[in-house]
Amino acid sequence: TDPDDHSNNSKEELKFTRTISSRGVGEYQVNGKVVTFPAYEQALADIGVLLKARNFLVFQGDVESLARKTPKELVEMLEQISTSKNLQDDYDQALKAKEEAEASTVFCYRKQKGHFAERKLLKDQKEEAEHFQSCLSLKAQV
Repeated sequence: TDPDDHSNNSKEELKFTRTISSRGVGEYQVNGKVVTFPAYEQALADIGVLLKARNFLVFQGDVESLARKTPKELVEMLEQISTSKNLQDDYDQALKAKEEAEASTVFCYRKQKGHFAERKLLKDQKEEAEHFQSCLSLKAQV
């Protein structure tokens, strides 16, 4: 297999190593081979570990930082971890379409209700006119 292929198709175990020298310089390795950070990040992404989403590794200070978050910040963090934040635009569009559909439904319902009320009024007026005509006919016969 290709040593640079880190896809999920491979069932072999991968070993990820990150070392930091005393000068603060980081070195990244995949299966003992030194790689650049983008290659290291891609290898992790290939197996579903997204560093930007921080969905796997617990970094120094994360626990304390997590305890200080507001409920809104916790939701934002969970959206980032689950990568549902990537779907935010689609969700907003669907929500807008839903609200427009609901408004249209309410408008049509009220319009239909108005038509029924107008039809009832016209029916009542017709019956009243017919009653008046029958009374006129009755009066003319008398």
